[in-house]
Amino acid sequence: MNQDLYAAEATGAVIESIDDDGRVTVRLDVQPRHYNSCGRVMGGAIFTIADFAFACTAFANEIYTTAIQCSVEYLSAGKGSFLTATGYIDKAGRSIVFGGSDVFDETGRKIARVTVQAFRLDPSA
Repeated sequence: MNQDLYAAEATGAVIESIDDDGRVTVRLDVQPRHYNSCGRVMGGAIFTIADFAFACTAFANEIYTTAIQCSVEYLSAGKGSFLTATGYIDKAGRSIVFGGSDVFDETGRKIARVTVQAFRLDPSA
């Protein structure tokens, strides 16, 4: 997943951990480049780590996907110097995978949630 140059290099997302259930947590150390004109972390940066966390979770579970539909709900502005996003899979069907990720600020408060519907890919194709 480190081949995801946008998430890893351009945004600065790093894989922090993989738990026993196959959920991947991604971390973003907030830099001035992540702020919008109001001095808050830009929604695009938040969405990027959420999307990356879901993709990493799918990959960790040997499920290869491409997103069909994503929905993001921004619940609150983040506080602190870093954000984390933890991916999850609700159901991995034959063709469609349902899941998403939750994004938390440094204080542990959930600031966003993303739901994902993804098309399951054949890794050999």
